[in-house]
Amino acid sequence: MILKKVNPFLAIGTGFLQTWNGIKLTVLGIIKLIQRVIPAKEIGSPIMIAKLAGEQAKKGILSLALFTAIISINLGIINLFPIPILDGGHFLFLALEAVLRRPISIRKMEIAQQIGLVFIILLMLFAIRNDVMRYFFP
Repeated sequence: MILKKVNPFLAIGTGFLQTWNGIKLTVLGIIKLIQRVIPAKEIGSPIMIAKLAGEQAKKGILSLALFTAIISINLGIINLFPIPILDGGHFLFLALEAVLRRPISIRKMEIAQQIGLVFIILLMLFAIRNDVMRYFFP
């Protein structure tokens, strides 16, 4: 890591550029997961995040701050997925209502939310299983 002093305006611009690069890398990683270029066993849970955060903390506050920023970008992107229960799912409902020119029934939205919740729970269980296998049964 290279530290260099710059003026505040350049620092803000660099921050936006690094955030944009983080977004692109996150989206690329998700695409590669879908394409199976990156194996699903690489998906991690809060167990992996805690382990990696600990490793970054040992390297120093700057490494931990950068790691935290990457996690934040990842969560922000994932939250925009068009899965009911996430913000992207709400955007999807709003788009459907705009196209249909009528509100979606509460019952249909409830069912979609429940399906989205089950999907998220299953994904988390899969990620936790990956981490248990990775860290406790190598």
